[in-house]
Amino acid sequence: MVAHRLNIESIAVTNLRPAKFFVCYLLGSHAFVLGAGLPIPQPATMRPSHLLLILLSLFSSLLPFASAGPTNNIGEVASICSHTDYPFLCIYASTTYGQSYIVIDAASLLAMHIKMTIDHTQTAKAVASTFAVSPTTTPQVKQALDVCLKQYDDAFDDLATGSAAVAGHDAGTANSMLSAVISYYGTCDDAFAEIYKANPLAKQDDFLMKMVSNALALAQLILQ
Repeated sequence: MVAHRLNIESIAVTNLRPAKFFVCYLLGSHAFVLGAGLPIPQPATMRPSHLLLILLSLFSSLLPFASAGPTNNIGEVASICSHTDYPFLCIYASTTYGQSYIVIDAASLLAMHIKMTIDHTQTAKAVASTFAVSPTTTPQVKQALDVCLKQYDDAFDDLATGSAAVAGHDAGTANSMLSAVISYYGTCDDAFAEIYKANPLAKQDDFLMKMVSNALALAQLILQ
């Protein structure tokens, strides 16, 4: 799996074959392309909205090759994802975890976001643990890493509680738990800002905050 960082205003798709697919998702002001053995896209003038259309058509083209997966129209998935702050990440979650679902709706998309957040939090925790035991890590940085590790553990707990609250139609608990999870990743960043050190987990934290922001939007959509 490779990742090519591209400016969102200059993305085109060339030489696309069904066996060589990729997924685009938006982080901040840049798009990221994930794929296997793909040629690097050639520059072209393209609006961000066009990128979503390309992504949706790619996702749709993958479905016939899957032995099982969602049966609803890709436009329905895009419509749900449009209610999130990061629709490209929402689509990315659906392509990564969607084959486990017969129908993709707001509830299943929420479950996918929760699962993806847990998976990536586990990865971030493993990275933090590795840094924490490194002999080259200073006491100050280790202390900041310990803060991050604590926040990641809290995130696991509140993601579970928030997910259960949505299932129980408890909007207040769902909102407070998922909002708290976003703050946990921010607290990890703050721990490094306080010692004027670069956070080696900053990119992971940013991705995770965006994922949970989407989860919160989906929860609100379900509970409205």
